[in-house]
Amino acid sequence: MEIIRMTAGGDKKRTSEMIADAAGARAAPVPTAAYCRVSTDTDVQDGSFERQKQYFENYISAHPEMTLVEVYGDQGRSGRYIEKREEFQRMMRDAKAGRFQRILTKSVSRFARNMRDCVECIRELQKCGVSVYFEREALDTVDEKSELILSIMATIAEEESRSIAQNLSWTRKQRYAQGSPWEHPGYGYRYVKETHSWRIEPEEAEVVKKAFWLALTGKNYTEIAEELNHMEERRGSSRRWSRNTIRYLLKNISYTGDYLTNRTYTTLTEKGRAVRKNCGQVEQFFIEDHHEKIVSREVFALAGELVAGGLLHTRRRKQPDETEKALFLRCKKAAEGI
Repeated sequence: MEIIRMTAGGDKKRTSEMIADAAGARAAPVPTAAYCRVSTDTDVQDGSFERQKQYFENYISAHPEMTLVEVYGDQGRSGRYIEKREEFQRMMRDAKAGRFQRILTKSVSRFARNMRDCVECIRELQKCGVSVYFEREALDTVDEKSELILSIMATIAEEESRSIAQNLSWTRKQRYAQGSPWEHPGYGYRYVKETHSWRIEPEEAEVVKKAFWLALTGKNYTEIAEELNHMEERRGSSRRWSRNTIRYLLKNISYTGDYLTNRTYTTLTEKGRAVRKNCGQVEQFFIEDHHEKIVSREVFALAGELVAGGLLHTRRRKQPDETEKALFLRCKKAAEGI
């Protein structure tokens, strides 16, 4: 409907229905969503996520020009890689589907720490007619100047994230140099928080010992896996062993009580993080007698020879030569002490 207004000179002036505010009409409230994120499990546990969510619900309720559609949130998720944040991706899909026209978020760093992702997502949202308001920075993508400012802010956030990663790397290196591994122990051990030490988990340690014993007594990967899986079933565990996991176990020097840091390292690529085998790219520390052993160094070394020589393969057809026969004899003798 159009409203026809008459000027003092008798001319007709046509306006759209949006001008009806002059007659007391109100514009419909804007469908609004909010996005919040906490990056660590500690933040989740102390209620930070719930507080953020409640804040946005109260904020939107207090502003009649907006109506709440949904609060999206990722818990315990890093801001660097948007594709790994399920709730963020769901929010983007809903935006494209036209569920809302506006998004509220606390800051650029909560939205994204990767500059490219941040700007690209904002542009995608703008194509859908969705604006984003960053409360801490008081930036609104409705403003044409905001993209330049957001690019700068996102760059700062990205550098801050990189700085945090570098600080963590330095802290990790210092702990290694002091003989204290950064990582928590793997299968067979548990971390003791009070003493910052490792203790043996008896039931799992028995599985580890069994794996080494079976390998040294001539069993192949398939036979070892079957026996270990039976042990897991008997103790009510859902863990399942395979050739790859057994191979990893037999090559894990931690079972000797020693610890080698940085066996792998993480690098950044265009597609995100990639974990690769450390072949000298990152400094390593060897910590001797760090914790209680499950198997001896001799047993570990012999199992390593079997793995390296391909002597545990299920369908090995080659007959053992004299060197391999001598190795089998040493393995059999060492297995008696496990």
